[in-house]
Amino acid sequence: MARNYPADVRLQSFYRENYEREDAAKLAFYYANKSGQSTGKRTFVQRGPPIHKDGLPTINPMQYALQVKKKEEKDLDEIIKDAKSHFVTEEMRPADERTLKKLYTGFTKEEKGRYSYLRDRHEIIPEQKFTFPTLSSMKYGWKLADSYQLKRPNYARTRLIKDTFYTANGVPTLDDATRGQCLDRGYTLA
Repeated sequence: MARNYPADVRLQSFYRENYEREDAAKLAFYYANKSGQSTGKRTFVQRGPPIHKDGLPTINPMQYALQVKKKEEKDLDEIIKDAKSHFVTEEMRPADERTLKKLYTGFTKEEKGRYSYLRDRHEIIPEQKFTFPTLSSMKYGWKLADSYQLKRPNYARTRLIKDTFYTANGVPTLDDATRGQCLDRGYTLA
């Protein structure tokens, strides 16, 4: 741990500049009082950030890093607060009133009541039933309708099964070989 200190490049340059400034002040004092006797005059030592020729002060990297860190923490706190306000703890959305009324009418043995309620809930797709995927297997098709919409072309036939289920790998199938189309496209099961 000792050889990694300070690990930040800005902090290293800050310490180097500080060391060089202190070293230069000591040398200036030594050369001003070379004889070893103090003249009684005090040399001017600048306090605060050093000013360059153009009049702009140098930035203290520690202060700058602290300001940046405080700003980042403030932004992070706002993001967390916003996320907590939108956070939903319930994993399954409640059923609509019509489906919920089926739960209390009739008996399961007569395929009414709980039976019809569960059948209706089973027919609902998971995106409408749950607020977020609760199982890892639910993630595979989650919100698939948002990214992919299947539309039938107006003036053409679709080859959905052949285009999505089969892969073109050059191996002819029996189906294509009898029609003589195996050389054009060799589709096999993926």
